Amino acid sequence: MSQLIRWGILGTGGIADSFVTDLLAVGLTITAVGSRTQESADAFATKFGIATAHGSYEALVADPAVDVVYVATPHPFHAANSLLAIAAGKHVLVEKAFTLNGAEAERIAVAAEQAGVVVMEAMWTRFLPHMVRIREIIAAGTLGDVRTVIADHGQKLPADPRHRINDPALGGGGLLDLAIYPISFAVDILGLPTRVLASATMTATGVDRQTALIFEHEGGRQSISQSALDASGPVRGAVIGTDAWIDIDRWWYGPTTFTVTTRSTT
Repeated sequence: MSQLIRWGILGTGGIADSFVTDLLAVGLTITAVGSRTQESADAFATKFGIATAHGSYEALVADPAVDVVYVATPHPFHAANSLLAIAAGKHVLVEKAFTLNGAEAERIAVAAEQAGVVVMEAMWTRFLPHMVRIREIIAAGTLGDVRTVIADHGQKLPADPRHRINDPALGGGGLLDLAIYPISFAVDILGLPTRVLASATMTATGVDRQTALIFEHEGGRQSISQSALDASGPVRGAVIGTDAWIDIDRWWYGPTTFTVTTRSTT
C-alpha cells in the first residue's frame, strides 16, 4: 500500500501492550494512544515511543493524525468505544470478543455502514497461514463433503475473583474470552449456525466456568466445541469430511501445524 495507515490505540491494558508490540515489530505506524487518564496515556506512549498521548478516548478519536482506532478496552465497553470512533469517521479494529451480544454488534455494523468506515473484529486466527491453507484444501474438495468441525479451548486462568475474567460486570467467563475462537472457526468453515445447543457450568462469581456447544449448520453439518477457564486442555482442532479429515495441532488458533489424513493413508 502506498498510503501510510496511522494507528490510534484506545486503551492501555495488557492486550493493547501486546498488540502495539506486534505492530511495531512489522514496522507499522502508531501515532497516538488514548486512555481515561493522562497519566496512563503518557506512560504507554513513553514505553512505545508514541508521539501523542491523549487523556480521554474522545480526544484520541478526534485526532486528525489517526486513521484507524484499535479498541482494547474490556468487553462491556467495546460497543460504546467503537461507536465513538465511528462517529469521528475512523476505521475500527475491535478486540475480541467484538461485543457482548448481537444487538450491540448490529448497532456497530449499521453505524459503520452509514459512516462509510471499516469495522472488524481482531480475530487473528482467520489470517494465519495454516488457516489460509486449510480453506484452500477444503475448497479443492480434498475432504469431500465437510461434515464436522471440532475444537476445544481450555486454559488455566487466574482464579482471583477480582480478576476481569471472573467478573460479570467486565464480561468475564470462558465464552467471550475462550469459546469465541472455536465459534469463529466453526463459522469460518461451515457458515452461521441454524441452531445452537449449549450447556455451561458457572463459577461462584457468576461467570461461565466451562461451556459445551453444539451448532447445527446448513446441510446437516455440525460443529462441536468446549471451553474452560480453569482447566487446560489439548487445544486442538479438526475438520472432518467424507473423504478425509484435518487434524490441527496444539494451540490450533495460533501459528501451528496440521495433518491431512485421507482414506488412502488410513
